[in-house]
Amino acid sequence: MLTVVAAVIVVVVVRSARRLGSRAWAVALGLLLGGALGNLVDRLVRTPGLGRGHVVDFIAYGHLFIGNVADVAIVVAAALMALLSLRGVGLDGRRGDRQAAGSADAAEPEGGAGRG
Repeated sequence: MLTVVAAVIVVVVVRSARRLGSRAWAVALGLLLGGALGNLVDRLVRTPGLGRGHVVDFIAYGHLFIGNVADVAIVVAAALMALLSLRGVGLDGRRGDRQAAGSADAAEPEGGAGRG
């Protein structure tokens, strides 16, 4: 199941790359892509077999868990994507609040029609 999820993430990130206009989103998606590809390669080529391979974890985080560099990249990407989303930055680099303000201004006629 995790192999399929990693493969889907890779496809979605690669397809999203065409719409990128933000350097921060490019970094976040690059980290996500690198982490997903790192774990996917382990799952494809390591024992016990194709698609069922074990991911090599070698970094101990105290007594919490053990992970690898790909896991670190995925967590940093998730945090950066959450921050960008909270700030309203879209994949194209535009901020959501400016888009909403621009569309509201465009909807109101310039002559002030409708004002009493």
